[in-house]
Amino acid sequence: MCCRGVVLAFSVALLFLGSVEAGSGSQESRDKFSKRGSCVKKDQNGDCPLKEGLHNASLQLSGSDLVNFNVVVDQVNEILSNASLTDDEQISACGYLLLIFFKHFNDFCDVAQQVDGEQTEGLLFVGSDGDCDVTRALKHKCAAASSGMQLHECQWLVSQIHSVIIGSDDVHYKHVLIEEVFQDFEAQFGAADFEAFSEIQITSFGFLGQFRRVCKQFHRLANIHNLFMGGNNCAFLQGINASAQDSNAPWSRSDRTQLLDFISSLQIVINDNTLADFDKMRACVHAFRQFLLTFEFMEARMRILISVGSQFNFGSFGDFFDCFSFMSVIQPGVTGVPGAPVSGATQLPNSPPSPCRPELPHRKPLWFRFSHFEHLFSARAGQSQCIMANDMTNDCSNSSYGLTRAEQTSTLDLISNIQAHSQQAGIAMTIAQNIVIDWKQFLKINNFLFASIREFSIFLEVIFGSFGDFLDCFDIMCVLNPSGTEVPSLPPMTTPMPPTTTMMTGNCATAGPLFQLNNNHSIVVDSLYTDCNSYNGTQCVNFKPYILKIDNSVVRNTTLTTDGQRINAFAYIITQYCGTNSQRLFWVMNSQMSNGWGSVQQLCNCNGTMSG
Repeated sequence: MCCRGVVLAFSVALLFLGSVEAGSGSQESRDKFSKRGSCVKKDQNGDCPLKEGLHNASLQLSGSDLVNFNVVVDQVNEILSNASLTDDEQISACGYLLLIFFKHFNDFCDVAQQVDGEQTEGLLFVGSDGDCDVTRALKHKCAAASSGMQLHECQWLVSQIHSVIIGSDDVHYKHVLIEEVFQDFEAQFGAADFEAFSEIQITSFGFLGQFRRVCKQFHRLANIHNLFMGGNNCAFLQGINASAQDSNAPWSRSDRTQLLDFISSLQIVINDNTLADFDKMRACVHAFRQFLLTFEFMEARMRILISVGSQFNFGSFGDFFDCFSFMSVIQPGVTGVPGAPVSGATQLPNSPPSPCRPELPHRKPLWFRFSHFEHLFSARAGQSQCIMANDMTNDCSNSSYGLTRAEQTSTLDLISNIQAHSQQAGIAMTIAQNIVIDWKQFLKINNFLFASIREFSIFLEVIFGSFGDFLDCFDIMCVLNPSGTEVPSLPPMTTPMPPTTTMMTGNCATAGPLFQLNNNHSIVVDSLYTDCNSYNGTQCVNFKPYILKIDNSVVRNTTLTTDGQRINAFAYIITQYCGTNSQRLFWVMNSQMSNGWGSVQQLCNCNGTMSG
């Protein structure tokens, strides 16, 4: 079914469907409900957004598709022309007609998006002018910017997207990176500001908003590994369980029981390590379809109300199934995003968002870790333990992890085994394999420490990541190099991303003294504790363990010998806590240094600008 442009009508129609059911409890639904009247508000010619959207969509169809579509268009127009009906009565009647239509032709939205997916590759082709269709459309918007702020935002988007398209990544993975750019934009400027750009026309393709829908699907697929990581405690099952346990969610006692039973039915599939991530996805979709044979009345609420993978901006339960439908057509049989070095950023269940800002060099966290993998088992100058064992020992005694004395003892035994393996002669993959075996044995008795120990920081001076990142890195290595005899070689380096034009008043060259100890105190830690007391609600309580982590792992860490290393480690911990949480970003990033140097945001901006 050819559906170019029909997305506009569908988006308007879905607005109606969402308006009719305003009791979903989500802010988005409430916002749509409050604005419902604008969609049927007539101009002097008697036209309204709904009528225009449906008419424009009909121009893109032909044959039986056009006949079927025009039937509902005529019915909607008749209702909209009835002056005796109030706006709400028109909305109710049109919403019901559209609901019936989509029930009979429920593939329209999926097909429209799949058509978009087949055509977005060409939008990223870089021409002789150094631009692609997307950046050209944005530059046209920049030239017509309505304010200085909109011009700044537009130029920011152009710069960030341009840095992606000139790289050597696979075109599908570029969609993932561009969605990260869009998320960065919303975190920095707000989702409302992005709406002003979503209606930018991109050649004959459609709108930037349509292009982003495709990018979102590739981004979701790149995070499927994150969604299933952790077995019974994975983010996917946790999302369903959180909704089932939410006393404010509109579930009956019977509904909650069925949700918990559904979780149990998925655990076997998710714990099957012989299945690829996409195969697990397919099995979950099949299980949901079987579930609906008996509990069809729960489908709409499950698709809308259940949020999964919020740590890495995955979306709703419905987004999970839409992603599967999309990828089944666009990339049948795939197990991941082509060209993606890893399925997203490794994420721990019940942990803060993984550090996606500042990015590891060239946005290649897995390949970056590969390059330092063997160094983990060697010791720093003047130390007897290997880097991994030394750093994990430091975090084991860090009170921010909240380990009891008995838990610390068990963890130190694991670390002792890691140190013993590092002393053995052999290749890095063999040593890593032995460590993974010990880790699995450790979890048989101490599985409740799974999330805490995976979060232990390793090799902060180069921002390697966490112990969990090491484990996931090893898993991917085994796939890329089944024989396990050597560390896979690095891929060609991509073109470095040009620096973004950000306003910085903090002088990076004078940031070093912020981390210096004076009478056992540092400016950066004292400033964070002072500002923390002004945060709203529980924000300060949540942030204090990370301040302590900065004190122990950055300020007092003697392995960090340069200002650049300290700033890198500081930015890593800050973004580990904040992620994309708007409240955390607001309070923490605006915290000021007590000596007037500048803000936390400005200090994070210094990351990567200093040598060492």
